[in-house]
Amino acid sequence: MRFRDKALLTARMIPHMRELSESNQLLSAVQDDLLRFERTDKVIRESALNTAWAKAAKVAKPGEVLDIYKRVLHSQAISGVFADFAGDFNEETRSMLGQAIMVNGLFYASAARLPQADIMPMIQLMRESSVLKKSAQLETTWSNGTAEYIFDGMGELVRNAPAEEKPRVYLAMDGDFYLPHRMPRQNAQAIASFVAGAFKDVDTETALRTLRHSQAWKAVKKDGKLAENLLEIDKRFYQAMDY
Repeated sequence: MRFRDKALLTARMIPHMRELSESNQLLSAVQDDLLRFERTDKVIRESALNTAWAKAAKVAKPGEVLDIYKRVLHSQAISGVFADFAGDFNEETRSMLGQAIMVNGLFYASAARLPQADIMPMIQLMRESSVLKKSAQLETTWSNGTAEYIFDGMGELVRNAPAEEKPRVYLAMDGDFYLPHRMPRQNAQAIASFVAGAFKDVDTETALRTLRHSQAWKAVKKDGKLAENLLEIDKRFYQAMDY
């Protein structure tokens, strides 16, 4: 970037310094608050038992984790940064980019700790949030995988749902922007793992019927790598290669 362009960018960022400071403090506080709660993933939770925060963590009650993450999406400071910079998060605006990384990462952390009763309310919150939608579109070479926190978080939501609710939860995410936007951008192993987790303990007929009507699945590239991963991870879904 030329010196003149950098100077213009710096001048553009100056009015947002207070918002950046406020939002950074909020994001840090939210992260600390989320670590007070256990993950719903037993395997990961037990592997972390030797850490101080894991020993002190507790199971979240309905509404607790959801209310913590709402503070991020309802923050005027964060909304102000995203309103002006969401299309310009890049290596030259790392302070702004850091906001998007944290918003995405805290979404994943929230989804991993969310009680079942709050899964659909979280999906509704996603639908209503312009901040999260902008953050989910983040693509950058400076920090690979930042937007994948959104995809991984959606995987947590549907995996944690009761078996009888998994198709409804999947289709709720599929019917909005997030899943159709993020799933086609994943590698074959990530897609196969997501589908296997989304429909674990769901009967095959129901699972395949759900995928047949899925916009995200229709947009996925059906190639040899995906076929190999489906056969390895959960061969029930190999026949969905034709959908």
